[in-house]
This record gives sequence, C-alpha cells and structure tokens, in this order.
Amino acid sequence: MIELKAKNILVIWAAGFTFPNDISKFDFVENIDVVDIDPELKDIAEKYFLEEKLSNKIKFFPEPSRFFINNKINEKLFKKYDLILVDAYSWKSLPPQVLTKEFFENLEKIWNNIFLNIIIDRELNSIFAENLLTTLDNSFWEVYYKDVNIWILGFTNLIISNKNNKKYIKNKVNSWTIYTDNKNSIELDLYKLQIKRTKNKLL
Repeated sequence: MIELKAKNILVIWAAGFTFPNDISKFDFVENIDVVDIDPELKDIAEKYFLEEKLSNKIKFFPEPSRFFINNKINEKLFKKYDLILVDAYSWKSLPPQVLTKEFFENLEKIWNNIFLNIIIDRELNSIFAENLLTTLDNSFWEVYYKDVNIWILGFTNLIISNKNNKKYIKNKVNSWTIYTDNKNSIELDLYKLQIKRTKNKLL
C-alpha cells in the first residue's frame, strides 16, 4: 500500500492507531482520517500503545463508519481518498453493517484504492467466503486478494482490493448469494464458520 504514495487516506477502525501513526511519518502523506465508534480510543492509544501524541496529520472521527461515509458522500465538495483501509474485521467480530453491497458501493464513491483486511478460511470454500467475495464482485468492478498471514487450522488474513496489485490473485469465487442491508445471512454464515474452526481444534 505504501507504494501508492497516497496523500489523502481513510482508515476505518482505529485499533491502537498503530497503522495511522506509522504512515503519518511518510512525507508524502498529507491527511489521515480515522473512523471508530469508541471516542476514548485516541487517548488510550496515545497513553498506553504509542506513548506519544498522534501526528497533526491524523483526524479522528468517533462515529459509526457508515454514518461518516454517508455524510462524506453528501458533502457538496469533497476530495476523494487516494487510499481506504477497512480494518474493522477481527475473528470474533465481523460487523454485518460493513459487509454488505451497500457499504462497499458507498466506499467506491469516495475511493481510489480500497483495501479490506479480512480473517477468513484459507481455502475460501465456506459459505461466508463465497458469499462475501460474490458480494464484493457485485460491488466493485474487479476483486483481487492476497494471503498475507498463514494461520493454523486453515484460517488466514486476506487483503482484498478493488485494484490489481502485485502478487494479488483475481477472484474467481462465485455463489448465488449477495449480502445486502435488507437481506443477508452474515451472522449465521459466520457462526457456521466458527463451528467449523472449533471442530478443527478438536481434531
């Protein structure tokens, strides 16, 4: 992602502010908007994780990501982001509201390069993996992914993008189901995936 020399960046989900803090040190980065629902995260990160104040390049928006994106889209004039990283997905929490066709389509309205960090089954043969990649294919023009972290028991991190990047694989997974706001089985599909992971642990 650093090779893109992005100036205006959006990060959804702050975590410990480590990624925004690291990239703020690059001279070519001018602005980093960070969105997270917990208003206390910034102070906690500065005090306990980073042990330093965040760069003035970083602007923190303590609000739901979809609220932020909708407001951004409705602004009369706004500068599109050069890079968007959605890191709101952890193994125990994959919020359905950031996994639907409507969310991904809205991202494209403020995008240039979009990256999603997803924890998923490595073979991409679960119902969740098939439906998610199908949803992305129906939201973006093209979908590419890269396996960046081999986990035990068949699970891994995928970086999924709407652009063809070096060493990324073009998505060929397809199913009949698209996750939408008014019709999805995300939580059930994730539950089945967690059951599969539990069974693998016991084998």
